[in-house]
Amino acid sequence: MNISTNTMKRTASLILSVLFAGSMLLSACSSAKSKESSETPVSETETTTESTTEETTTEETTTEETTTQETAPTIFKGNNPDQYKEITLDGVKENRFVSTDYCYIVSEKYVIFLDKDVSIPGDLTVNLDAIIDEIERQTGLSSMPDFYDYCGVINNAIYYDGYNPWEFWNIGKKIPIFLMTDRKAEGWISSASPEMALFVCYEFFSDDVWNSVPQYRDNPQIRLSCTPYDVIAHELTHTVTLRNQTMPDIFTEGPADYMSVTVVEALADKYPSIAEAKNFMYSYDSKLPKPVTAENAEEIFIEDYHTLTPMERGPEYTYGKYLCRFLCETYGEDFYKRYNDKCQSMRLDYNSLEYSEEVMKQYAQAFKDEFGEDVFTRFGDWCVKKNVLK
Repeated sequence: MNISTNTMKRTASLILSVLFAGSMLLSACSSAKSKESSETPVSETETTTESTTEETTTEETTTEETTTQETAPTIFKGNNPDQYKEITLDGVKENRFVSTDYCYIVSEKYVIFLDKDVSIPGDLTVNLDAIIDEIERQTGLSSMPDFYDYCGVINNAIYYDGYNPWEFWNIGKKIPIFLMTDRKAEGWISSASPEMALFVCYEFFSDDVWNSVPQYRDNPQIRLSCTPYDVIAHELTHTVTLRNQTMPDIFTEGPADYMSVTVVEALADKYPSIAEAKNFMYSYDSKLPKPVTAENAEEIFIEDYHTLTPMERGPEYTYGKYLCRFLCETYGEDFYKRYNDKCQSMRLDYNSLEYSEEVMKQYAQAFKDEFGEDVFTRFGDWCVKKNVLK
């Protein structure tokens, strides 16, 4: 249940999520004016040894070792490279790191930028590595394609009260992953674009923040006892796929919803924390304006639910999710890579801010060229047979 108020920042966040999914934030690489630096963060290890919903922070010195990864020299850290501390995690699920200042974590394919008062489990990077690898496997795409036009770390000053702590930072092809704390309960939401993935998860808020905000403290049911790796997989799917090819809303949100389930299911047996997330995740079907049939499946795809307002979003997720299931079941697990490559070969480019029926017809034709002229008819019949998209 979302208990956030309908504030201006919530509206801005919802709008941003729409723009991100359509890869329309590439121009956001410009940086805000830098403020004075904060104090260097101090590593704190938080061990959950008691059966309580609260995290217990110890005063012990962290046992985390300094990273020896050779990736660090590829990062340009702006005008003050020592302003924020690089940390590493110990890989132990029960141990938590709580940030007291802005800090960051470097991995092979991403860099995590932590807001203040973020609490993360010690095995977070282990699971993120596995999730990105699995997304690449299922899509057949690279998370760091050579042809993508990379810029510096995106300016997210809207989440930092106008301050950009990562001004002038450049991490090359790695994915910037932002972990944010919504201290004022303004309803920020997780989102993604080709340039970043941003997570605002209750499970990552420190106990100090959680207990100081009545809307959080008085509603413990909104905070899961595990990390929501299905949400993480959803947003990272956006970043990986949109770095390779722009897609219409149905085939942006649909595959992300689809893979948020298939990625978690593929990894659950090997990664205990992801297995916990599997037990909590659920697949929600939004109500569609009209049922999908063999007669209208292509027409609906071309319309792409483009008249929906941000508050009405949902049908594009559901239609796209079932389209992915149909394609995988009918044409094989490599369906996404096949369609991605077809769209690239046709040089298709989608702009979510300006609907074009002609462009959408081209995306529909790409489906028919790759999977057969009857692909939408077959999908509509499949929906009726499976009793879905009613």
